[in-house]
Amino acid sequence: MRQDSQSLVSLPGILANDIQHLLFSRQQRRDCQGLLLGELRRFDARRHAPLQARQQRQDNRTEPPEATAADAPIEGEP
Repeated sequence: MRQDSQSLVSLPGILANDIQHLLFSRQQRRDCQGLLLGELRRFDARRHAPLQARQQRQDNRTEPPEATAADAPIEGEP
């Protein structure tokens, strides 16, 4: 009888410990997901940075594009 009463007394402590462990695990999972998402965003930004820089250089060219035959005026047009 005495063991039953002791196990009942320790049961809330065990449950509280399990619940605390589950909550901590859930928080750890959120933290890890946040870190992973941040790393993926940084990786994606680094991967696209050279492409964006190249496009920006092309957009900021000071010299006009070379004229082609398609750009030549058509005879008879003003």
